[in-house]
Amino acid sequence: MGRIMKILVIEDEKKIAKTISDWFESADDEVTYCLNGNDGLKEAMSDVYDCVILDVMIQDLDGFSILKLLRKNGNNTPVIMLTARSDVNDKVLALTSGAEDYLTKPFDFKELEARVRIIGKKQGRVTGTGNEIAFNDLVLDLNLARVKNRNNGRSVRLPSKEFHLLEYFIKNAGQTLSKEQIYDRIWGYDADITYNNTEVYISFVRKKLKFIESDTTIETLRGIGYRLAGI
Repeated sequence: MGRIMKILVIEDEKKIAKTISDWFESADDEVTYCLNGNDGLKEAMSDVYDCVILDVMIQDLDGFSILKLLRKNGNNTPVIMLTARSDVNDKVLALTSGAEDYLTKPFDFKELEARVRIIGKKQGRVTGTGNEIAFNDLVLDLNLARVKNRNNGRSVRLPSKEFHLLEYFIKNAGQTLSKEQIYDRIWGYDADITYNNTEVYISFVRKKLKFIESDTTIETLRGIGYRLAGI
């Protein structure tokens, strides 16, 4: 299994969208799907996803237009395009417009997952090597969703939300993250929960760090946000 990822599917055929969602959720990934282009663009612009799986021939706003608008607005979330057309010109257009990859329908779900996992591994190397990212005495395994104290070897597995939360903090170590930023990244801007969830899950992660006897802390900057810091 690859790293746990937050995936957006923009596909107007509900059966396909639901099947893709079920496939990745069975691997503990978190998936949101939209059934038209306008909703998909709005959701993708939230910039909280690790990957967007985007149908070319979607209703309201086609996939190429969505991709171009994302890149025009500075959104660099990796995009995998899906299409029933095998024209090489479409593939060239997708790649030159900023898509990470291109897959022709009908496709094998194992192949789609493999391409998504490749994207996950590339992102995992941003602040680490292979399938791990690290900060101070923390090493986060992106495959197993385990955090380890590199000094004493103690480790613990993280539930999905706690894993995403700590991953987000490590990738932005030293930076102050507002409660709103964290909420949007982990739950999504239109999630039907309260901002208090952020505080609750941060407390869960803090307990995990205490359990492995880490010197790394999540600091609270009152009225501003939170920051991951090492001693």
